[in-house]
Amino acid sequence: MNCIGHRDSCKTRFRVARSPATAVTPEETRLYLIPCRRDALPRVRVLPALTYGRAELRTNRNARCFAAHALPHRIEVLKGLRNVLTMVVLWLVFAAPVEAMGKSILLTEDVQLKLGDSFMAENEYYRAVTEYRKFIILFPDSDQADSVWFKIGHACYQGEEFEMAARAFACFGEKYPASKYSPAAGYQAGLCFWRMDRLDEAATSFASVATSYPISTEARRSLLEAALVEFDRKNIPESRRMLERFLDAYPDDGLTVKARSAINLMDREIPRKSPAAAGILSAVVPGAGHVYAGHYVDGISSFFLNGLLITGTIAAVRHEEYAVAAVVGTISVPFYIGNIYGAANAANKWNISVRRDLRGTIGVTLGSPF
Repeated sequence: MNCIGHRDSCKTRFRVARSPATAVTPEETRLYLIPCRRDALPRVRVLPALTYGRAELRTNRNARCFAAHALPHRIEVLKGLRNVLTMVVLWLVFAAPVEAMGKSILLTEDVQLKLGDSFMAENEYYRAVTEYRKFIILFPDSDQADSVWFKIGHACYQGEEFEMAARAFACFGEKYPASKYSPAAGYQAGLCFWRMDRLDEAATSFASVATSYPISTEARRSLLEAALVEFDRKNIPESRRMLERFLDAYPDDGLTVKARSAINLMDREIPRKSPAAAGILSAVVPGAGHVYAGHYVDGISSFFLNGLLITGTIAAVRHEEYAVAAVVGTISVPFYIGNIYGAANAANKWNISVRRDLRGTIGVTLGSPF
């Protein structure tokens, strides 16, 4: 055996030895330095490598084995292989024809567009949006790009992602202001704002469509929707003016009869309950204001509860039990005040329900989507 070195810290000598029981190739082996007793020569044993790519630390009962395996060359090889595989995948996806049913299909504009349309037909709106966005990335200069942007907004609207839909329609308007889809995009943008209860922006969108594209079908619908938006904003005169503008601009349209019916509904006197009157009635007779506002059960309950407390307070005073009268009177005050406030609130709720019913009737008459 040949001595290959020594270590100053422990004065241990080393010798080279090979394990005769291990027959492996050089690519599958590693060298392990095994320090032995002071009076013996340590051996360098050639063992099969079980793992690749990291330093290993092995211990046994007699010795500690450390193997350090340098991997820069292998890492570079793996990186190169990864890059090659990435290029192959990209070529297969974007350049190579796809084999299907024994035929080659080239990824063209029409193929990519049909993918999105098929998901739309199956109500898979989010997947449709993904395919449409792929179209925009792959074919940004396509003649169909404006229709694809419109379809992205429409798919988001159908999926009830109104914020995303509004952004898509706004982007469409900036990119393609002269597109044939512009009236529909503006109209649907107004619907998105309406669904998000952003009434000012909805009214602006509808008015813009009606002004910019007066001969389009969407312009007619926009005037009718704008009338309902103004009604929701509690601006009935402006709502009526929008309907009259529709009648003046499109006298021969099939929706003129419905517009006149809606005007007649608005001209009717809307029933209303006075919150002040309801409060005064409940102050005089507890529960009377609730009955006035149509809340009969609440009125009866309030009458008996407040009547019981007031009667108890009066009875305690007559029997000169002032302490009891003070306690019962203190308890009765919040109920009495709540009775007045509840009556006024009941009158407000009654007015809101009447307006909501009228709004629903007008919407149905005009054929509004909501």
